Amino acid sequence: MDAGRPLSATQAHQVLLYCALDAACVPMDPNGLQAIVRVAELDYATVRTLIDWIKTAGIGRF
Repeated sequence: MDAGRPLSATQAHQVLLYCALDAACVPMDPNGLQAIVRVAELDYATVRTLIDWIKTAGIGRF
């Protein structure tokens, strides 16, 4: 990614997904990273719903 350019929608979705998974303490493996790349291609509403699920699943883990 070029720091001088705005992110594409897919790149922004990837960042949001990585952040949500990191906040929920979900470890990443190569298969998980590939899944994030594919899921990030979906529309914003779908990605937002998945992020909400991740957040809800991460509550109370500790």
